[in-house]
Amino acid sequence: MIDLGKSIKNTERKFGSVDVYFFSPVRLPTGEVVYALFTEREVATAVKRAEGNLEDIAIILAEEEKQTVFGRFIHWITSFFGSTRQ
Repeated sequence: MIDLGKSIKNTERKFGSVDVYFFSPVRLPTGEVVYALFTEREVATAVKRAEGNLEDIAIILAEEEKQTVFGRFIHWITSFFGSTRQ
């Protein structure tokens, strides 16, 4: 998760570049975890994009929910009785 309260100083700053970055771990399809650096503007752009596509986030969250033990249990139960969501 990106924490905007914790920045990383750009120690080898070039002219025109930002003075701080925000970091987040990223899991690759292979399962390997790498780290990425984002500017505050890139984070703001990504948040705005997510706010404009809430239906896509709901799909991702539903898939993540299925990965938990409780989520798998609920998925199993609703496979018999159907979902209570309208």
